[in-house]
Amino acid sequence: MTDVLISNNENELINSSKKFKNVTIKKIEEIEEPDSRSSSTFASRPATNKAPAQRSQATFRSSSFKKKAENDDQDEDNEENDEKQQNQVLITELGESVYDETSDEYDDDDDIQIPKVRKILDPELLYTNDIENEKDYETDLEDDEKKDKQDNTPKDIYIKMCENLKVIPCRYFMAHIENKRLVMRYHQFSNEEIRAISKPLWHNFNVEKLYLDGNWIEFNGAKYLSRMVRQNDFITELSLADNRLGENTQGTEEVCRMVSENCILKKLNLSGNCFSDRDVEILTIALEKNRLLKELDLSHNNFGEESGKFLGQFISSNDTLETLDISWNNFRGKAAKEIALGIKENVRLKRCNVSFNGFDTDGGKVLADVIKSNNTLEHLDISNTRLTAECAAAIANAYEQNDSLKSLNMSNNPITTSGALALIYSIKLNSSSILEILELSEIPVTKDFENVLKEIQEIRPDFKCLRGPIISTSNTKSILYEGGTKVDFEKILSSLKKK
Repeated sequence: MTDVLISNNENELINSSKKFKNVTIKKIEEIEEPDSRSSSTFASRPATNKAPAQRSQATFRSSSFKKKAENDDQDEDNEENDEKQQNQVLITELGESVYDETSDEYDDDDDIQIPKVRKILDPELLYTNDIENEKDYETDLEDDEKKDKQDNTPKDIYIKMCENLKVIPCRYFMAHIENKRLVMRYHQFSNEEIRAISKPLWHNFNVEKLYLDGNWIEFNGAKYLSRMVRQNDFITELSLADNRLGENTQGTEEVCRMVSENCILKKLNLSGNCFSDRDVEILTIALEKNRLLKELDLSHNNFGEESGKFLGQFISSNDTLETLDISWNNFRGKAAKEIALGIKENVRLKRCNVSFNGFDTDGGKVLADVIKSNNTLEHLDISNTRLTAECAAAIANAYEQNDSLKSLNMSNNPITTSGALALIYSIKLNSSSILEILELSEIPVTKDFENVLKEIQEIRPDFKCLRGPIISTSNTKSILYEGGTKVDFEKILSSLKKK
């Protein structure tokens, strides 16, 4: 169990091999360990923090040998000392070191480079760190995919469009572009701004209700909006009121394409867009192709006598519309009658507003037939339509058979106190009436009217009536000539009282 270190000369190794055979264990035992560490240049070196050597091994290394490797120009004397020291033999016995690892005396080897102690990490900590820093290990492909998705967001598309068109982005639009209800009324957008807004809405999945009222949109803006609405499959409610879409036929044509090719629009507001008789034919044809439209607003336009024919036919044949507003147009005479006939024949309408048109006596009589025959209409607004006392009498007689109306507005019509009294009597006498509110604003009434109203409210407390001032005497002659025919209101009232 001895280790023998021999000089580098191979010839001496061969010649001295016999001598080393005579070395006995006794000779080894006679070798005494040095009393102190300084007495011997070579000593067994314990494993410490600075010199990580195994305790079961014997290490042979000298500081002079180290210096020789670093300095080749040393003196001959030093070379001889090195050769002698190299020939010395170090024999150690397996066992633990007698030196204390924490001793200060042990820190004397400045020539040896001591590696730093490696920190052992807890696997659980490594696992948690991987989870926490998962984003740091994403691949470039994932980053590219995320960038592409971010670049294709509606906001990014809008910003790029604004940069290309050199327009200032609308902060409100960017803040609400992902809302279901997007309202941008009276922003005064230019054609280029409308174009920038339309592009990100092509494939927008969030906006379902879009309001662009009062932005002075003309043909060029209508072209961009039409393309957007035709591409978008999520917008069900669109309001383009108070614009200039009908100032020329090209704008009307774009609106027609938009309405006919979009199959999901349920509510459309085109009021105040300068549509006239020249636009009504192609507009009604486009509206007929849309079979899901439930609410339509064509108010505040310039439809006149020639429009009555086309609109009347469209209203009578349509079986999807539930709400129709054609108020504030120029319907008079024949056109008004055709409109009223269309409402009469419609079996789907629930709300209809024809106020601020010139129905007059002839049209009023047709409206009386509407109240008598139509059993689906629930809300009817015929205020400011020049209805006379004769019309009021005809409507009063027709209402006796109505059981569907919930609200009736006849405000600001010259029906006189007798016409108002006839209406309130008919409501009292109709046992199947479900009328909740009667509006007769700006129409004077008498004390008789008030007495009948109180009787109705005692039976039906929820019934409401809006009327004009109360006067002591009637402002209606007993006999009037309306349209060349004699109307005796005393007979009408007496017949209603008898019933």
